[in-house]
Amino acid sequence: MSDTDLILIVLSTFVTLAYLSSSIIFIRFIITAQQIGFFLVSLYTGLDVPGMTAMFYLSIFNTTINSAKIIQYYYDNSTRCLPTEWISLYKKEFPLLTPKEFKIFRGLARLETRTGKLIERGHIFEELIYTLEGETIVRLPKGDSIPMSANSWLGEMSYINDTLTSADVWTKDNEEVKLLIWTKEALIKTEQKHPPIANKLHYVISANLCNKIEHANILLQRPLQ
Repeated sequence: MSDTDLILIVLSTFVTLAYLSSSIIFIRFIITAQQIGFFLVSLYTGLDVPGMTAMFYLSIFNTTINSAKIIQYYYDNSTRCLPTEWISLYKKEFPLLTPKEFKIFRGLARLETRTGKLIERGHIFEELIYTLEGETIVRLPKGDSIPMSANSWLGEMSYINDTLTSADVWTKDNEEVKLLIWTKEALIKTEQKHPPIANKLHYVISANLCNKIEHANILLQRPLQ
């Protein structure tokens, strides 16, 4: 057995190792390493040997494709793929999503500035709202009011439970608030085309809702001054 045959056998085992993994990125790393090996073997053996020229060009092609995919993978999973103005929101509210997932979900929202009533109690759920800037007031059916600061979700309970809206929501003193708004259609689209994003979103909103309820209970238990 020649040295070339031995090297080719060793390189071929790289594919077997790749089959043992369920990680696409690991498989790409293994195949890239294998193709670099084939590239070196073709040069070591000589391009004048039958089959070596084909191996040489195929190894370059396969290495280029897999290297590009590896770079794309790490780019999509880093905040470099996000516009600068989105990064702080991603880190604060959506770290459970990958940057690529957040980019997809954020792209389905529209940015609006509103004033006055944002949500009316007893209506069918139509919009999921996230306040970027400004304060809002949640007015409960019994007459209690709960102030909400920026970086709060609105309409999330109706979205999660698929129920009618349970309270009126107004901007504080009719001041303008800056909002991210996802329509019901956009959320349905997310659930159908990107189930992992929808599942993570439910977790993010549920955790926020627990904090919101705790905050509301604390405010409602305070004695009147």
